[in-house]
Parts: sequence; C-alpha cells; structure tokens
Amino acid sequence: MGLFKFLGKMVNNYFEDEQFKLIRVQKHGGALDLKGFYTEKRVFLYGEELTKDKICNTFGWNPEKVYFSWGKKENEGSFYLANAILLEVYDKERLPKLVDRFIKDCINRLPEEDFEYVFPIQQWFNNDVNPRSKKLQDTQSINGADYDDD
Repeated sequence: MGLFKFLGKMVNNYFEDEQFKLIRVQKHGGALDLKGFYTEKRVFLYGEELTKDKICNTFGWNPEKVYFSWGKKENEGSFYLANAILLEVYDKERLPKLVDRFIKDCINRLPEEDFEYVFPIQQWFNNDVNPRSKKLQDTQSINGADYDDD
C-alpha cells in the first residue's frame, strides 16, 4: 500500500470514527438538522445530501434495491433512511440496536411531503434509548463516555 493511500485511509477512518461523528452532533446542539424533498426522495443532514452509496458499501446491500422514504410505517425505504442517518452519528455495530426505535420515533413521524426537521438525537438517546445515561451529563454521553446501550 502506498503512503498516499495509507494516509487517505487514516483520514477516512478518523472521519468515520463514532467519536468524531458525535462531536459533529454536539456542535449542532445535540440535534440532527434534516431536510427532505419527498418527490425526489432526497434527504440532507446538516446541509449535506445522504446517499445510499455509503450504507450499501457499509452493509453490502444492493444499491438498486435501496431507496429512501419516510412517513410510512413498515416501509423498507424508512429502514434504509434510518440507517443512512444513524450511520452519520454512530458506528455500524450500534445501528441494529437503534434503528427500529429511530424509525418509530423519527422517520415515521415525518410528513409524507417536503420537510425541515430538527430531531434532538442526544436527548432521544440519553432519555429514551438509554435512560441510565440520564445520570451522566449530556456532554459526557454525547462524547461517548460511559454509556451502555444494552
């Protein structure tokens, strides 16, 4: 492996690290700033478009079968969108424990139309998903200190 490729992998790993992702969320007040365009099925997080490429590469899913949708219960598009959003916040190992609840608490509540929505993910995780973390200060848990999501 060449030095350039090695350094590139190190940089990519840094930006994919959960600690870095959570710091980005903290910089946005512990919330996800989401914007969606229903007809085009496009979703933006912090002004950057989410693409299916990242989740397909991460989980080995077929890109031709992956699509985003929201506002409907029991919908594969909601599952894919939830994974795409959560992958921008947490490591992929944590997603199976969070995705169903995130669909219920966020994705299914979005209107079946264009939207702009701020979802308080830090509060959601601390109070709803992992209530034991209520004892920790928000800054500790969002920075990844001593939380357990079992």
